[in-house]
Amino acid sequence: MISESAVRRFWPGQDPLGRRLKLTSAELGTAWLTVVGIAGDVKQFYLDSEVRPMVFVPFTQQPIRALNFLLRTSAPLDRAVADARESVKAVDSTQPVYVEPMAKYFVDLAGGMGVIAALLAVVAVIALALAAAGIFAVMAYSVAQRIPEIGIRMALGARPADVWRLVLGNALRLVAAGLGLGLPVSVTLGRVMCSILSGVVALDLRTFAGYTVLLTVAAILASYIPARRATKVDPLIALRSE
Repeated sequence: MISESAVRRFWPGQDPLGRRLKLTSAELGTAWLTVVGIAGDVKQFYLDSEVRPMVFVPFTQQPIRALNFLLRTSAPLDRAVADARESVKAVDSTQPVYVEPMAKYFVDLAGGMGVIAALLAVVAVIALALAAAGIFAVMAYSVAQRIPEIGIRMALGARPADVWRLVLGNALRLVAAGLGLGLPVSVTLGRVMCSILSGVVALDLRTFAGYTVLLTVAAILASYIPARRATKVDPLIALRSE
């Protein structure tokens, strides 16, 4: 039997049943095999790997050292494991049996990707902290440079709320510029990762919306202290410094 991807590769648009192919292996040597059926595509190795053309031969033609069985049962896990061991023992008492839940199998299979995802999450948190620190530094410097201007505005009747809007407006403009540049790059990288990793969505609107809100909130919090300082500027001291 061959997989659907093998059909597309070797006999595209044709009926493969009855056709022959040559397979070379340590057990079979070099032999001509006749295609008798087509199986659906499966990922034999890692969840993030692409589907490969597969050829399946009977166990009697190519014995292997180990067999994997998928057991689906509604019985408790301990009982199902005991029954499975007894079934194998009834056939061959010398065969070792190793049983593990499917959930653990997938966790182990994706263990490497989980570590990489955790590292990327740590890097993302560090990047967010650096971005917030950068916005704080820029806004603190901007407010310090505009102390005379803020003093004049307050001397002419500007209220603390007006100063808040001035400082936060500058911060939000910086955030808008950063998001305008960063979101298209993120979408492009998402498409690249979608072609490499299984389960990655190129354009997840909820994720992009969530991070947009998160970055905006981080910018507002980073601008809070400079804005608070700006509202406490004494117009006389500001004008004297001018």
